[in-house]
Parts: sequence; structure tokens; C-alpha cells
Amino acid sequence: MSIDTKLLVSAKWNVKHIETLLTRGLGHKVDEVDYKGDHAFLYVTLTNGSKRMIYVAHSDEHGGVDGLLLSLASNDEAIELFKSIAKVLGGFLRENDCNNACTVYQEPHNGNARFVLDHVILSQAVSESRGLADKIKNAIDYK
Repeated sequence: MSIDTKLLVSAKWNVKHIETLLTRGLGHKVDEVDYKGDHAFLYVTLTNGSKRMIYVAHSDEHGGVDGLLLSLASNDEAIELFKSIAKVLGGFLRENDCNNACTVYQEPHNGNARFVLDHVILSQAVSESRGLADKIKNAIDYK
């Protein structure tokens, strides 16, 4: 069993957006993009010289909301890389896929509020429908 770091971002982003962010925004080098039909692999040389392979695919397995899933073998470097992506694109970061805990990244400037809200509503509805209205109000900070 492997341990991966996973990042779920809005489906409005695609592999090209991730590639552009990695190269132009974060200063890494994308050596190759290998498209495999319904998923892709990004082969990346990070600014520190280490080489990593990022798996990218559309997924609705997390709360039923369509998103773009990025996965990378977990270590401190992977966590920091995905945090830097999440700070720009928003989304849900799971540092260790053996743990269900996610960190939500939502900044007003990244236009990701609807994706985060849909995810929270659907995951709460699936797990427990009682008191859903209160959970929605709390999730969106409705007064």
C-alpha cells in the first residue's frame, strides 16, 4: 500500500492549467506530459532539482463533486508542492490518503467558492441529512 498526497481542485482547471502554474507560477520545469485518455502524468523537475511524477485525472469520488484530482507519492516535498498549488487554485488537500482529514483552501481571489460549497453540501448530505440546513448555513457563514 502506498501513501499519497492528494489535491482535489475544481473541474474548471485542466492539465494545461496545472502545467502553466507549475512552470510560470511556481518556477518548476515540466519535462513531459503523458496523456493516457482519461488521465495524465506530469513529469516535473522541481526547483531543487528533484524529479516527481504527478497523476492528474477527473474525479467525483470526493463528496460527489466533479473535480480534478492530483496525486503524488507523499513526503514533505509533495505536501509543500500541493500546498503551493492549492493556494492559487483552491481545493481540498489530503496530505496522507490513509487519513480522511482534508485542509480546505479557499481564497476570495481564486473563484473557487462554488466548488467548495458544493463539496461541503454534498458530503454533508451523504453523511448525515439531519440538520443539513444548519450545516449549510454554517458552511457558507450565513447570518
